[in-house]
Amino acid sequence: MTDYRYSVINALGDLPDNIIQEAEIQNSSLERSKVKYLWAQISSFMNSGWGVAILCAVVSLAIFTGILHIGRIASESPHNPKESEGISGESETTDVTETEAETEDPYLYWDGSIAKSFGGGNGTSSSPYLIKNAGQLAYLSYLLQGENSNYQGKYYRLEADLDLRGKSWDPIGQGNFPFTGVFDGNGHTIRNMYVSEAVYGIKVTGGFGYVAGLFGYVKGGTIKNLTLMNPEIFVKYQNGNLDSAHSVYAGMLAARWNAGDQDAFCYNCDVINAELNVDIVSSKSVYAGDMIGYIEVGENGRFEGEQLQCLGGRQNITNANHIYQGVLCGYTSIKDELSLRDICMEGRLYAQYRTGKEYNGVVGAVNNVGGRLTVRNMWANIKNSHVLSGDLFTCQVFGTADNKPKFNFKNAFGHNSVTSKTDIIYYAVEEYVTLTNCAVTHALPDNHGFDKDVWDLSDLSSPRLK
Repeated sequence: MTDYRYSVINALGDLPDNIIQEAEIQNSSLERSKVKYLWAQISSFMNSGWGVAILCAVVSLAIFTGILHIGRIASESPHNPKESEGISGESETTDVTETEAETEDPYLYWDGSIAKSFGGGNGTSSSPYLIKNAGQLAYLSYLLQGENSNYQGKYYRLEADLDLRGKSWDPIGQGNFPFTGVFDGNGHTIRNMYVSEAVYGIKVTGGFGYVAGLFGYVKGGTIKNLTLMNPEIFVKYQNGNLDSAHSVYAGMLAARWNAGDQDAFCYNCDVINAELNVDIVSSKSVYAGDMIGYIEVGENGRFEGEQLQCLGGRQNITNANHIYQGVLCGYTSIKDELSLRDICMEGRLYAQYRTGKEYNGVVGAVNNVGGRLTVRNMWANIKNSHVLSGDLFTCQVFGTADNKPKFNFKNAFGHNSVTSKTDIIYYAVEEYVTLTNCAVTHALPDNHGFDKDVWDLSDLSSPRLK
């Protein structure tokens, strides 16, 4: 019987002499006659029906494998229209930025650079300056640091979702050049803002301290339709980098907002998963808020906040003399009117003061000098650090009865982690406080009075703004 063990070694025709010679060189023990005998056996097998069948199968498999390989290469190769259309000449190359490469992520990434112009517009209400990438947002910050006041009081509109990628951010509006215009986020989100101690060390003229936030110092003005996702402020006193004789103002959206004798508006803004850490040995104070650090309203001014939401925030403030911290705002000074409508505030507040006191709540403390505070449709869930924390809306109201302040709350609900505090707001002279349909509670009552077009009320223990 013919031995077929070697009959599949080679099925490609006559074995050339040079292969036989190669076999002799590689193995001197293999005699030429044995090699020729082996090849004779292979040729005899190939002439049989079995040999032809096996040969056809091998060739077919090789062809099929080759077709698959060519198809795979073609599918992985980028299509070049110039090559396919037979256009000659040197190939043109286009620099692809990291932003363009992130085709599956809608956010435009920041490399830390500053643009040299905006993306369009002329700064009017009908044609606002267009901000199409993070470099152009940084350009706005840059413009309000110099001696150029041409960009104050202008209109700006965000045109894309941005990712600041945790690179050090320089607040918009500082010193003698606060932001005084209108910033429309246009429904977009800015994520991963990071204000570090190096950027934080900005001494604002007028002696009111350092600022940290997306916006540093805002005077009048409007900020609306914007979401901040995962913003972080990290401020630490070390190696004399900060003057301990000055206070700190920190807020993710704005550090210090002064309505003055003007109207100021903050509409439809969200701050999600904020992380605010301040550790400063200071004889002064820290004013910190997940949204705004400090709000001031002058004698003929008005601050209006509507549809404002903070969720998942965490604050850790240590070593200052006095600490004012709130989920919405750390401190307010009201000489005329502060109005809040449809606000949802949830967060964690931790503080360890050095020699003074700690004040916290939705707003840490209210200094009401004859002004009016109006709150409509509020939900709050605050986890406080210890029993020195105050009532739900605020821990402390400064001012005297002679100032005749007016507090008006309607449809205000929520709770904090300090079970001994069961009031919405504390004030010694109750005749100046009006509470309508308000309660410290872990869930909204059925008669909550909230607008279902504005609020998601699918879970009354955790209502959210839409």
